[in-house]
Amino acid sequence: MNSWRTSVIGAVLIVGAVASLGISAVVNKRAPSVEELTMAAGTIATGVGLIQARDNNKSSEDAGAK
Repeated sequence: MNSWRTSVIGAVLIVGAVASLGISAVVNKRAPSVEELTMAAGTIATGVGLIQARDNNKSSEDAGAK
């Protein structure tokens, strides 16, 4: 994993979004609302994007580009 910094932040975002939905469901004793699901989907998409990104201090060749 050449870009470990961005990958770690992306994973933290994904885990946080899923945990937030779970905690909200337990605390409120109901299914998450559409707004909560939309926010979680956006956060998860951002996390996936960060996992796919490369760190700013890595060159394209260091990240595996030819």
